[in-house]
Amino acid sequence: MSRVDDELVLADPDSGRSLIVRNVREQSACELAISVSGRQYVLALEQWLLGFDVAQDSDAIATLAAVAEQLP
Repeated sequence: MSRVDDELVLADPDSGRSLIVRNVREQSACELAISVSGRQYVLALEQWLLGFDVAQDSDAIATLAAVAEQLP
């Protein structure tokens, strides 16, 4: 997971596929449903971004597992 300007990028290193969500802002009305390590998360975009802010490394990248650890 990474964020560049107003774009959120979700990449699957196993399949090489990516999902780009454009015009991302914390105020956006959007929910993301993602399965991580067998657990299903359905959360507002704002919650994912807050988890990402905590989990990201110095390159502004975080695994979904690291972001999920920051979620309720």
